[in-house]
Amino acid sequence: MKHDDLESLVHRRLTELQPPRAPRTLAPRVMAQIRSRQQSPWYGQPWIAWPWVGQVVSVALLLGLFGFAWHLLNLGAGVSDVFGTGRVETSIVAVTDAVVTLAEGARVLQRVILKPIAGHLMFVMAFLGMASALLCAALARLLQEREAGR
Repeated sequence: MKHDDLESLVHRRLTELQPPRAPRTLAPRVMAQIRSRQQSPWYGQPWIAWPWVGQVVSVALLLGLFGFAWHLLNLGAGVSDVFGTGRVETSIVAVTDAVVTLAEGARVLQRVILKPIAGHLMFVMAFLGMASALLCAALARLLQEREAGR
């Protein structure tokens, strides 16, 4: 049998087949899902379906959070400047000295370890966040296709 004959035979047999029928429960389930999505609040829907104001505010909050984290990593003043001087009880002075020592140690660790790699860490965190969002979207799409095939 030649390739063209085989192709025409397969094509003819495939066109003779009945189209697959959806299960009877498919339409009611789809309509129930659509109704439940329409009744859910805007923040319960996917981010892309939010109103544009909500999207802008969420992006601004996320950028503000990253800016705040960046500010924390680049603290300029030492903690000892906050406490000042004056006469206080001995126990409070001891606690204050301990807090100042811990804060200065944390500041040194921040300056020596975190500050040189802070930009890289933020890039990695953003990349991992986007990658996990894409993975979740792909899995959701896969599950939707699997459910549609049942």
